[in-house]
Amino acid sequence: MTLIRHDSLIVRLNLILLALLIILFGGLFWVLSTGLEQRLTHTARANLHTTNQSIVDLLTAYRTNLDRSASSLNAVWANNFSPDWDLSDGKLLNDGKVILDGNERADRFTQITGSVATIFIREGQDFRRLATSLTKTDGTRSVNTLLGDAHPARQGLLSGKSYVGVANLFGHDYMTVYRPIKNKQGEIVGSLFIGFDFSLGMADLKKKIAAIRLGESGYLLVIDAGKNAGKALVHPTMANKDLLKDPDAQSYIKSMLKQGEGQMVYRDHGETREATFAKLSDPNWLIVSTQSQKEVLADAKWTHDLILIACIAGALLLSVSLHLALSRWLKQPLLIAIRHIERLSNGDFSGHIPHPRNDEIGDLLNAFEKMQEQLLKLFMDTKESADHLLKGAEQISSSSEQVSGGAKEQSEAAASMAAAVQELTVSINLVANNARDAHLTSTESGRVSNEGGEVIQQTVAGIQAIASTVRIASDSVAELNEYSQQIAGIANVIKEIADQTNLLALNAAIEAARAGDTGRGFAVVADEVRKLAERTTSSTLEIGKMIEKIQTGTSNAVQNMSQGVIEVEKGMVLANQAGEAIRKIREGSVKVMNVVMEISQALKTQTSMANSVAGNVDRIAQMSVENSRAVEESAHTAHSLRDLASRMDLAVAHFKLS
Repeated sequence: MTLIRHDSLIVRLNLILLALLIILFGGLFWVLSTGLEQRLTHTARANLHTTNQSIVDLLTAYRTNLDRSASSLNAVWANNFSPDWDLSDGKLLNDGKVILDGNERADRFTQITGSVATIFIREGQDFRRLATSLTKTDGTRSVNTLLGDAHPARQGLLSGKSYVGVANLFGHDYMTVYRPIKNKQGEIVGSLFIGFDFSLGMADLKKKIAAIRLGESGYLLVIDAGKNAGKALVHPTMANKDLLKDPDAQSYIKSMLKQGEGQMVYRDHGETREATFAKLSDPNWLIVSTQSQKEVLADAKWTHDLILIACIAGALLLSVSLHLALSRWLKQPLLIAIRHIERLSNGDFSGHIPHPRNDEIGDLLNAFEKMQEQLLKLFMDTKESADHLLKGAEQISSSSEQVSGGAKEQSEAAASMAAAVQELTVSINLVANNARDAHLTSTESGRVSNEGGEVIQQTVAGIQAIASTVRIASDSVAELNEYSQQIAGIANVIKEIADQTNLLALNAAIEAARAGDTGRGFAVVADEVRKLAERTTSSTLEIGKMIEKIQTGTSNAVQNMSQGVIEVEKGMVLANQAGEAIRKIREGSVKVMNVVMEISQALKTQTSMANSVAGNVDRIAQMSVENSRAVEESAHTAHSLRDLASRMDLAVAHFKLS
């Protein structure tokens, strides 16, 4: 027997456990890798958001600083004038005087602060530069130029509000402050302007922003969200280009400009990227922090591979551990049980199953041990029963043989008795015929005696005839006496046969009782035979008594006949005594006739009894034959039982029980 088979329970359990471990560790791997991927993605997005917010905060702080600087410079520029302003005949008055040295004041302010300054005079719904240090692209002073309807400060100035913001003046970005000038009536008569060119600072800031890298593939984008929406102010490859015209960038740039703030996963030139974006109000820019998703998940992939290796190693380690544990805790006890069961199947019940464990395996081995004990007890009982059955079968076979012999003897005795009874019946019939003849003779003797009294003269002749008749009667009575003695002998034989039958029936009943249920029917027959033998014995005794009476009567008749003969012989001499002799003869004839009638009646009864005995004897003979057959069947059954017991004994002997 091999320790590991392709269908081994341990192998199947290990395969099931390995499958469960694969599912478990696969699920764990999926949860961990998914969670890690989500965590890293969340962290990357948080970092992008933090970076983006830092740039937004930086630009906001930069803008705030510009605003403060511009506001401070505007206050300095305003301090160069009296707060008393007025407009008269198209001329702007300050402290009641026409400003004649405005350009000089502006140039001096520019020399001191590095910022440009302008005095605007209101002309209708617009403002004209009255004096300024701002130059045009050709280098000339930009006096007498209008602010313009498109300028963002114009409308606010008309309503009396200051404007602080970025303005592009003659190709340069200026941080500007436009402050309205009011007369005493509160009317807007002009405006004071200061501005400083922050293009170089903004360019330097843009370079710094463009130089920021987020990992290996991440960078920052600054996109114009105002008048030139979609223009890339900061971009590693497409700076100063309109991204809305780029087929790859168009869709996600539109979405970002529309949403204004949020996070997005987009495709750019075949690469999936993560982005966090936010919009500034002034300047109207969109700040985007973006990074390749592949790089974001790079650490996740490394950790993913590490977790996968750990899960596979853990599954294999647990599988090997479970295999060793199952082999120790389950396989070895099962192999012990299997080997022991194989010994049981080979008939060896002498072994012992060790089961020191207290778990289910120990219970299983204990159950096997109890089963072995029960089977051992069963086989021991079977062996003992087979031995008893073999002995009983041998006894039944022996008894059946004895009963068979007795039945044969009984059958032969019954046949002999039937023949004897038949002979007895013939003899009785013969005696009956003789008795009838004697009866007729006696009747005739009586008639003759009656006539003898009347015809005494014929005494001699009559005496001679009587003498002859008496001699015949004497001979007949003598023969009757002999027949009576023969009947007595036959009756004795019948009695002996009945006694022998009774004894045989008693022996048959005893043997049938020994045979148990098998001989019960034979016992009933034996009992009937015994009863019949008893009745036969009783009838034979009665026949004996009747024969004794017949013999007594016959003896008397013989004596009377002898006396008659003597008297007849004397009658020849004593003729005178003939009458007396005749009377006596008549009386004797009457007695003989009565006796003969009784004998005839008794013989009729004996004939009927003999016929009954003959019938019973025939039944006994028939029953003897049937008993002989039953005994033969019992002997055959006993032989079969003996063979069965022998086979059982051989089958049990196959097992090793000790």
